[in-house]
Amino acid sequence: MKKEFIRVMEETGLYVITDRKMAGKPHDEIFRECVEGGAQIIQIRDKELLDREYYQQAQKCMNWHDKKHFIVINDRVDIAHLINADGVHLGQEDLPVSEARKLLSKNTIIGLSTHNEEQFIRALNEDVDYIAIGPVFATMTKLSTNQPLGMNYLERMRKMTDMPLVAIGGINLERACDIWNLGIEAVAVVSDIMKSASISNSIKQYLGRCVERR
Repeated sequence: MKKEFIRVMEETGLYVITDRKMAGKPHDEIFRECVEGGAQIIQIRDKELLDREYYQQAQKCMNWHDKKHFIVINDRVDIAHLINADGVHLGQEDLPVSEARKLLSKNTIIGLSTHNEEQFIRALNEDVDYIAIGPVFATMTKLSTNQPLGMNYLERMRKMTDMPLVAIGGINLERACDIWNLGIEAVAVVSDIMKSASISNSIKQYLGRCVERR
């Protein structure tokens, strides 16, 4: 499964992250529209839902899940385990990767967010399947004290490893193309897709542009 995940990441270049407030609908509806648009890697992220509702919405997403799609749960190792998600994405303040790995299947995909070079270098020695780098550009999607890292930083980190990398933060379609050209496997997009008039059409635009670059 992990090899297939990386293959899909490289081929599509897109990692969609859900946001029910931006989209104005629950995660399962967003997930359905993502699938209709052709997205294959979709992260369910919610910092505010109570445990039961988060679990229920994540479980409903599994109704649209098949071998073509990968569901990644943000932060919540317990929910990822309970719904048998394909992966979990951890932040710097979440459960340590080593502890998460003890609770999850050895085949479960684990990604880790990094916000500076020190964290990035440390992540290279963790049992992770991909590393997220961000914010690359200024973003209001997630309130944070982390400063934008920029394209030069992305290029430097790319040269340090062959591990799959995901760029996040202030991504739009034009910026995505520049990031792909650096050899970054995928861009993680939230607001540019979640706030669009049509989630599925917006995803199709990203996927189409990614195909063009090849």
